[in-house]
Amino acid sequence: MPVMWHLWAVSGSGNANFYFAVTLIYNGP
Repeated sequence: MPVMWHLWAVSGSGNANFYFAVTLIYNGP
């Protein structure tokens, strides 16, 4: 999920945890 990762990287705020979790779920370990 490049889009989600991009949003997470750009966010860098309270939402970072949410996007980070989504990235881990979609990209796996």
